[in-house]
This record gives sequence, C-alpha cells and structure tokens, in this order.
Amino acid sequence: MQALDISQSRASRNLGILEGAGFVKSRREGLWMVYAIDEQAMNSYVAALIEVLRGSLVNEEIILWDRERLSRAVRVGPRAIRK
Repeated sequence: MQALDISQSRASRNLGILEGAGFVKSRREGLWMVYAIDEQAMNSYVAALIEVLRGSLVNEEIILWDRERLSRAVRVGPRAIRK
C-alpha cells in the first residue's frame, strides 16, 4: 500500500476482486491477509498473458518508480523486515 500510495481499504477491495476472478489466493496469518498469485487456478492463456505483461512492463517508467518507492517503504507484517 505504501509503495503504491493507496489506502488499505482500496488494496483490500482490489485484492478481493482479483481473488474472486481467480488471479490470487489468500490465507490469514493472525490479523493479516496474505495474498499470492494463484497460478494453479489460472488457465494457460491467462498465465501466458501475465508472462507477456511482465516482460513488456519491466522497464516502464511507472514500474521502475513503484519499485523505487517499494525499496524505501517501511515493511510491516508477517515475515516482514523493519528498516
């Protein structure tokens, strides 16, 4: 949320939509919900599309900017390292 400059409620809402569409799965760890890409549930077309997007976006300015902000974000949560 910090790296993308969005609220917790917006992140939860969007992750819920992605989970409903079968793109991500979730599990609870205490008070936290942990989300991950659900590659087993996606068909081969969707998995191939994600790979194309990953490759084409790797050097996009907004992606590089988000990665930079993520590297400076204070990490809080399950298995996170505080700076």
